[in-house]
Amino acid sequence: MRLILSKRLNCIPNELQILKNQYEKPYIEGNPVFFNISHSKQILAVGLSDKNSLGVDVEIIKNTFDYKNIAERFFHKEEQTIINGSLKPIETFFLQWTKKEAFLKALGIGIIDNLEDINLSKPVNHIMYNSLEKETDNIFTTYHIYSKKIDNYYVSLAFDDKTESGLSIIKSNDIQSFLMSLK
Repeated sequence: MRLILSKRLNCIPNELQILKNQYEKPYIEGNPVFFNISHSKQILAVGLSDKNSLGVDVEIIKNTFDYKNIAERFFHKEEQTIINGSLKPIETFFLQWTKKEAFLKALGIGIIDNLEDINLSKPVNHIMYNSLEKETDNIFTTYHIYSKKIDNYYVSLAFDDKTESGLSIIKSNDIQSFLMSLK
């Protein structure tokens, strides 16, 4: 991440002071660039923005994963209905999970206790601010979530309506050449 950020900011990687907010979301002092990172097995997802906070999540689809208990505990009733009614419920579970986690990471608050109150099952979702139990300074009126299946992974990027962002997906066998291209 330091190499990517130093290339973007035209500085030496060790000179970057990466801090963390009270919920462990990393940031750079003065916010010259906003970033978020996620990895799962052999995929690394990096989101960058010059304007505002964003969140990214990537998860491998585990075909033998027992999703039902987790869905019942952490997903909104409408999300559960979509997952259970899907022809591929495990894939739909991971899609919904990455959307939810990317959204919360964009807010800078991470996983919260009342995940079941956050419904991201529709093309347009209205989230009640009181369902976000942690304080956050960057709640905007509209967030967009872009999701894509790549091989056996789901990746989601969440950003507010004022953000221009970029997303890079790097597979493990391409990491070395990607890092070399930054130098």
